[in-house]
Amino acid sequence: MPPDRRKEQMATYDAYIEAALGAKSIDRLFVSTDSDEIAAISREAGAEIVHRPANISGDTAASESAILHLLDYLEQKNINVHIVAFLQCTSPLIQPQDIDGAIRLLRAENLDSVFSAIDFHHFIWKLDRYGYKMRLDSVTVCVGGD
Repeated sequence: MPPDRRKEQMATYDAYIEAALGAKSIDRLFVSTDSDEIAAISREAGAEIVHRPANISGDTAASESAILHLLDYLEQKNINVHIVAFLQCTSPLIQPQDIDGAIRLLRAENLDSVFSAIDFHHFIWKLDRYGYKMRLDSVTVCVGGD
């Protein structure tokens, strides 16, 4: 991956880790990854790391497999959780209050799950020489494979 794109991608991890750690309703943050670089950045920011095996990593792996792997890990380590907030690093614009609001809604309405989305009708994707990326103000979100 070109250095500029890698730098932008790493900035997205910082943003979503900062949001998760800033949420009052998050007690512990686990980052599931197969990348030593992402693990180091995440650990430095305050996250606990769960190393994800190659067979459930990469662009074609289902997100659900990472969640199930994390839940198995937590069970093996005797770590009890009541709520799992699944945050994806492709959503670095999330704010701590968004996370807290979702968990507050989950508890207040006795729901099994909460999903966030936005009603947005503008084309914001831009093709660059490395792949697709989205620009919103000063934040760049990279998508696609290496």
